[in-house]
Amino acid sequence: RREIAEGKSFFLGFDLCTCKSRFGWGLLNQKKNTRETRIVEIPMKAEGGGTTKKQMLPSVVCFKDTENLFVGEYAKKQYALHISSTLP
Repeated sequence: RREIAEGKSFFLGFDLCTCKSRFGWGLLNQKKNTRETRIVEIPMKAEGGGTTKKQMLPSVVCFKDTENLFVGEYAKKQYALHISSTLP
């Protein structure tokens, strides 16, 4: 938590579960006793090229080589092809 303005603070949250992961942040207004929470849409490689964004993604990392690291849905689909370099 960090003070960003008088009476306001922000917070970060990571939910790294065994199956799915997500990241969020928010503002706390201590004077009004309110909280505004935002879930971050995480960009990841999409099937067939390009990128997509999702608020929750599979907790999978694929290292195709020393320069290419993939996370989420695409990494999950690469597991069968690159079993020795994928962490489910």
